[in-house]
Amino acid sequence: MIACYVTPADAVVDKFARNFIQYYTPVLNDYFGRSNLGRAIILYDALGTHGLVYNIDLETPFLDIADDKSAFDTVKYPGDMLRDKIGDCDDLTALYGSLLANLGIETMFLDVFKPGAGHIFLMFDSGIKPDDVTKYFLDENEVVVLNDKVWIPIEATLVGKPFFSAWKQGTLKYNEMKAENYVNEISVKEATAKYIAGSHITPDMPMPTIDGINDLLKEDIKQYGMWLEQIVYNSVGSKLIAAEDYYDAGVKYMEFKRYKEAIEMLETAINMKPVFPDAINTLGVCYTKTEEYAKAIEFYEEAIQQAGEHAGFMLNIAISQFMLGNKGLAKQKYDEVVMIDPMFEGKLDKVFGAAKASVAGPIDGPTLKISDDLEAELAEGSTKGLVEIKDAPKDIEPEDIKKVDFRKQRARSDNTVGITFARLGNYSMAIDYFKKSIKNDPTEMDYKVHLAVALYRMYKYDDALAYYEEVKRAKPELVTQLDFIESMGESTPKFDKFD
Repeated sequence: MIACYVTPADAVVDKFARNFIQYYTPVLNDYFGRSNLGRAIILYDALGTHGLVYNIDLETPFLDIADDKSAFDTVKYPGDMLRDKIGDCDDLTALYGSLLANLGIETMFLDVFKPGAGHIFLMFDSGIKPDDVTKYFLDENEVVVLNDKVWIPIEATLVGKPFFSAWKQGTLKYNEMKAENYVNEISVKEATAKYIAGSHITPDMPMPTIDGINDLLKEDIKQYGMWLEQIVYNSVGSKLIAAEDYYDAGVKYMEFKRYKEAIEMLETAINMKPVFPDAINTLGVCYTKTEEYAKAIEFYEEAIQQAGEHAGFMLNIAISQFMLGNKGLAKQKYDEVVMIDPMFEGKLDKVFGAAKASVAGPIDGPTLKISDDLEAELAEGSTKGLVEIKDAPKDIEPEDIKKVDFRKQRARSDNTVGITFARLGNYSMAIDYFKKSIKNDPTEMDYKVHLAVALYRMYKYDDALAYYEEVKRAKPELVTQLDFIESMGESTPKFDKFD
C-alpha cells in the first residue's frame, strides 16, 4: 500500500518543504493569499526546479499492475526520491503527498484501475468549503467535492511543467475516470493510520539553493493572476462601468487577499462616487489587513463621517486599535458598538482573537525580496485586460474623502444612540440624545417624534404634547402614530421603534 511510503515527518522532506515555503512567504502572502493552493503551487514548482523527472518503473510499471491485486509495486521513500530525482507515478505521488502533509494539507490518492490504463495521482484539500466553490473557482469541474471538502486534483508526473498544467491534466484525468467508474479515492489520512510507514531514515542531503523566483513559479504566478482576473470579471457580471462595479471587483480581490488590486479598484470606485461609505470602509479593511492600522482607522472614521454611527465601521476601528496595542481605546469603542447593536455583546474575545489570529507570524530565515522590477514583470504577465482601469485611479488619502454636512451627520448619530437607550428603557438618556439631534438638525421631524414619545414615557406629558403639536403641523401624516399623546397618560401603546 502506497500509504506506507508517505513520510511527512522525514527530516529531509521537512527541510525541503519548510525551506521553500519560508523563502517564498512573500509570494505566498502577496500573490496567493496564504492559501493551500498557493502552498501547493510553490512546492510543485520547487520539485520541478529541483530537477525531478518522471520515468516509468521498468520492473513493475503501474500501468500494468494497477488492476492486479497480487502484484506489489516498488515505491521509493520521499526522502530518497528527493535525492535520486527520478521515479514513476507512485514515487512522485508519495513524495508530493508527503510534502503537502508536512504543511498540514490533507490529500487523497486517486487510484485508477482501468485495464491497460492503470495510474495513480492525487488531490489535496483546497481549504474551501463546498458551498463556496462558485465563489472561489472558475468552474465546478476544476475541483472535486467529496467528504465535505473541496479537492484539487494534480497530475504529479508532469513535474517540471507549471502547476496549472498539472492541475488541468489532473482534473481531466479524474473526471474521465470517474465517469467510467475506474477511480478509487483513498484518504491518505485514514490509510496512514491503518498502514503505518516503515522506520526509514533518509540520510541527510544538501538542500537546493534558492535564489529569486524560478521560471516555473513566475509562470504560475502569472497564470494564477489571469485565472483570478477571470473570476473577478465574472463576479461583476462581465462589466466594469459604474462605481459599484469597481467596488464589487475590489471586494472580490480582497476575498482572495490580493489587497494591492483591491485598493486600486476601491480607489477607482471612490473617485467615481465620492460619497460611498461602504467603499471607504472596505478600503480601511484592506489597510487593516496589510497591517497599516493607523491609516485604516482614518478611513473608518471618514466612512462614519459619511454614513453615521455604523456598528460595523466602529467595530473595525476597535479591531485596529486592538492591533495597535491600544486595548483601552479598543474596549471603549467596542462598548459603543454594543450600545448601537446589542448583537455584538459578549463577543469581545472572539472578535479580537480572530483579528490577532489573522496576522501572519514573524519569519525566521532568508526570504525573497520582491523588487519593483520583478513586481512589474509579474503584474504585466498576470492579466488579459479583463479587469482594466482605463485611467490610473487617484491615490486616495483620508483627507481626500468628501465630507458631508457635519451637523446633520451628528444629528443622525445622536438619534441612533437615543433609540438604543430607549430600547433599553433608559428614557432619560434617550431624551438627552434626541434633544442633541434636534439641536443639530431642527428640520427633521422624526427626531421630534422620538423625543415626544420618550418624554411621554417619562410622564412629561405637557412637553410631549408640545412636540406632538409641532409634528402635527409640519407632518400631519405622522399623527396616527402619536395621537395617544393627547390622552395625557391614559394610554401608553406600543411604539415600534422603541419596543
